Amino acid sequence: MSRPFILLVLVSALIAGVAYGVMGVVLRPDTPPPTQLRGPRTDPLTKHLLFVVVDGLRYDIATNPELMPRFSEAMERNSSAEIWAGRVSMTTSAILSYGTGQRGQLEQVVNNLTPEPPPFNNWLENARSDGLVLMLVGDPAWARMYGPAFSEKRLDPKGVAIDFDFNDQTFRDTRELLAKRPNFLVAHFVTPDHQGHAYGVHSERYLKHVHQFDRRLSDLLGEIAPDWTVVVTSDHGAADSGTHGADVPVQRRSPLYAYGPGITKNVHPKLPLDQVDLPNTLAALLGTTPPKQSRGQVLTDWLDITEAKRAAIACEDAERLFAYGEARLGEAAIQEAKQSLDRCKAQGSYKERELAARKVTAVVDTQIGLRTGLASQNALVLLMLSILASGIVAWFAVGKRLLWSLPPALFLGAVGTWLVFSVERLPGHWPNVCRVALFIACNSLALAALVKPLWLAKRFEQTRWLAPTLLPGLLVASYPANTQPESFVAVAVIGVLFCLLGPIGSSSRRSDGWERLRVNRTALEWPRLIVALLALLVVFPVGVHAESALPSWLFVAERMPLSVAVGLIGCYGLSTRLDPHGKASLKTSTLVFGLLTVAACLVARRYVPYQIGRAALILFPIIAFTTALLGQRRFATLLGLAGFAWVSRDREWFALIPTLILAEAAGDAWRTRQQEARDSEPVGTRHEVRRHTPGYFDIILGVTFVFGLLFVQRVGITGQLDFGGMDLAAGAFDDQHVPLWVVGTALSWKYILAEIIVVTAFLARLDLHSQRRILPALILTYLARVLALLLQLFFCGSSYWTALRVIGDLPFSLTGLGAVALSWWALELWRSRGRGQEHALVPSRA
Repeated sequence: MSRPFILLVLVSALIAGVAYGVMGVVLRPDTPPPTQLRGPRTDPLTKHLLFVVVDGLRYDIATNPELMPRFSEAMERNSSAEIWAGRVSMTTSAILSYGTGQRGQLEQVVNNLTPEPPPFNNWLENARSDGLVLMLVGDPAWARMYGPAFSEKRLDPKGVAIDFDFNDQTFRDTRELLAKRPNFLVAHFVTPDHQGHAYGVHSERYLKHVHQFDRRLSDLLGEIAPDWTVVVTSDHGAADSGTHGADVPVQRRSPLYAYGPGITKNVHPKLPLDQVDLPNTLAALLGTTPPKQSRGQVLTDWLDITEAKRAAIACEDAERLFAYGEARLGEAAIQEAKQSLDRCKAQGSYKERELAARKVTAVVDTQIGLRTGLASQNALVLLMLSILASGIVAWFAVGKRLLWSLPPALFLGAVGTWLVFSVERLPGHWPNVCRVALFIACNSLALAALVKPLWLAKRFEQTRWLAPTLLPGLLVASYPANTQPESFVAVAVIGVLFCLLGPIGSSSRRSDGWERLRVNRTALEWPRLIVALLALLVVFPVGVHAESALPSWLFVAERMPLSVAVGLIGCYGLSTRLDPHGKASLKTSTLVFGLLTVAACLVARRYVPYQIGRAALILFPIIAFTTALLGQRRFATLLGLAGFAWVSRDREWFALIPTLILAEAAGDAWRTRQQEARDSEPVGTRHEVRRHTPGYFDIILGVTFVFGLLFVQRVGITGQLDFGGMDLAAGAFDDQHVPLWVVGTALSWKYILAEIIVVTAFLARLDLHSQRRILPALILTYLARVLALLLQLFFCGSSYWTALRVIGDLPFSLTGLGAVALSWWALELWRSRGRGQEHALVPSRA
């Protein structure tokens, strides 16, 4: 067996292991253990409870008399506290806590926009089962998670712009449902949060909005009958920019005040409360059963009952939580809680029993937190095994050369992870300031490469042990949201260098790279160069827009994406004819036949049965591979595109064709310069040839170019940076009962096939020596990327946005690793069949 084949097997095993570990260990939904013990059910303290959630209201804003005079006065007049959202400070995390007493974790990366009913028992359905009437106004997430519990729902309008103020509707709906006097009404006002997102917390627009909202909320509460109990809070805070989701104080600190029947007056705890304590307390106010698996406790100090009753409720609730913890973790893990529970049952003072109950809650909650999600032992084992397996694959790919690159790589990984963790947690606008500063600093390399390529090549030659840490290291270790624009910069700068100059060559050359153009032509003919620059212009939106990466005009008409896709396929054919080698190696009739085949597949996939469609998306790539082995590489590329057509969406060609054109243009420019150097050998010297041979700096640039190109391509295929735009109908072909594994396999194959097409398009045009240097370096690059993302996930994953970006990028880093390994094996097999020197046939333009 060849070395590339063994490496492919090792890479496949690594990909399967990491994918299973992340999906099966870290992101696996938390399933509650069976427990029959119900919490304390007391006599109702109120018949009507209004629960008001002001979305995204920060504690410091709510308590500022100048900004929200009535809200801050209510915090002083009534029982109030600072209450903290969970570490994943998102709305659905808070709603999960309000209903179940559970904390939102990594599952919120998936569930925040499309929440589903939680697997845990919730007090809302308990109340409905007890005959209480519950109603809802506002955020649809409540309906998606606890829909059956509500007898009537008035939800927010759909599809409105984020800065649209629909408070009028929410206030009107709240008044109408209050008039029906349900036992429980939740009024969730989303607009304040949206205004913060749109304009920033300190903007004049937001401050004016919350000032008006303060007055309107106070007027609403003033209309409520005295037999209503009112609880007002916020689901989370916000950064100055309006964003939230991280586990930093400003994004977690929220206000809470309550008054009315069942609420003790003038309770102002010094320490912050926990959001998971609210469901138990709300259930106690209504006299219904709290959620069985709640990790919180009843806020007994807030209940207007006797001390004896408070102690009894606290201990009974602690017994419920202990039973849940024992079923979840085993008695040995919560032995300390068992001792506190025994003290709670003893005949001590009421205060001692309450303190013992709180100790039970603290111990069980802490132990559950240490054994779930990223804090679990299984997660740590996954990280360690991933590092070990990656080291084995890397050693097999490059051998002892790995050792000298380890220290700077480890240092870069640590610094990158620290920056991801720290920058997001800086106060005010400092996160954006730091990002801009880092963007400018990192792009100084791009500027140097563009202005003084030979000077930078010499610096890289002198510091070989450090050079990969800069390129592609800075790109590999970056936060995914920063990787996107930096990848486009890398593609643009390196693509321009290659297309104009070809490989920079040895740093011993006497003149700077750009002086070559004074005596030589550009590496590509001008028509081909213009096509490449147009391709770069096409992918510009993909390189800079994290959301809606594709232009809006692409979707103005139903058939527009298909028309654009067919047009881009034709442009690829034009680019092929502009290449002198393309003319020599592919007849016009064969090219036209191939282009028509791609277009026909693109149309046919709309109408064929799923059996034929799924067979075609496998069969065409196999035929393409066989054709490449027979020496028809360009026709094989067309057949590969035909295979992609069966698993693609029309809009995805907007990313695939331009990146393919850029890859082929860069590879052809590289090959052309090498051929010119060979042709000059009889006139010049062998030293002249060696000086034009791709050097260490060219290999670094080639690796960075491919990595950046594949990143830009995958963003374009997805349609956005995150995974929310993925094609969840891949491989379905209108099959209404398509298995999930079929969709997952087709989706993975879509990205791998697109990556293989682009990688081989670039590498197949290079000389054997360059291929054998770039391919191992690409394997190392993607291994480093996978490990960098895993480190960011494990050490910074408590932030919603970090977890979202990392989990959104990790699958594509794995597919990139697999695509490079497959390309290496395919190129080696192709070369062993005697087809590897096709690049030497290029006609010279000298």
